[in-house]
Amino acid sequence: MEFYSIASIFENLCTIVSECKPGEAYDTISSKCVACNEGFYSEKFTDESTPCEQCPDKTFTASNASNSSQLCGMFNQSINQSINQSINQSINQSINQSINQSINQSIINHQSSIINQSINQSIKHSLHQSTTQPINQLLNIKPL
Repeated sequence: MEFYSIASIFENLCTIVSECKPGEAYDTISSKCVACNEGFYSEKFTDESTPCEQCPDKTFTASNASNSSQLCGMFNQSINQSINQSINQSINQSINQSINQSINQSIINHQSSIINQSINQSIKHSLHQSTTQPINQLLNIKPL
């Protein structure tokens, strides 16, 4: 019959808790598993003493959390960053265009509302003039 000390049980539990899945490594600062950065990978479950492995020279992973050395390709980091920058720029342009269209539509709607109010006031004034003028003429009332 085997006996285990409480210390060894806790040590085994800690090892299990700090085991990270492929594509991750244990970060001792935050005490949790974090994704491997671009250019690094992790192919197996790791403990806190196993860092992510760097891709061989002149190869690079296209994203974080790579879980295989086969994902290290002939990517150029600056090209990858340029692609990401282009994508972000395109997204930002699309968002800005949408916002500008919404603002312009709001301005047009507001201007239309002001124009409609002005037209309504002109119509009311004209109607008032057209009805009061004949009455004044009938009653022989002269404007001051």
